[in-house]
Amino acid sequence: MGYAEGKLPEETTTIGKHPGQRPSPLGIASRVDGETALAIKDEVPEANYHYRSRLSIVKRPESTDSAVGNIAVVAAGTPNLTVAKEVFLVAQALGNQTELDVGVGVA
Repeated sequence: MGYAEGKLPEETTTIGKHPGQRPSPLGIASRVDGETALAIKDEVPEANYHYRSRLSIVKRPESTDSAVGNIAVVAAGTPNLTVAKEVFLVAQALGNQTELDVGVGVA
């Protein structure tokens, strides 16, 4: 999968497919709209769609977590929540210990 914005749902679902090969244990599609999320879910039932971050993640049981870091995602309130949540979920899908704090605003 990959960057979905500007692509048709069927274009997004074919990214990463290689005839005769096993599917990747981890797939991430970013900037996914609702229609594309449904198309991904039809193709890959284990896909999880995160509406706020517009992210679709497929993490199959055979995937191994290669990253081993600790990552804090810090944002200054809800205007930044979409991008902060996207970063948080990708870091988490890659196997990192993650923490999200969106209350770091300046008054």
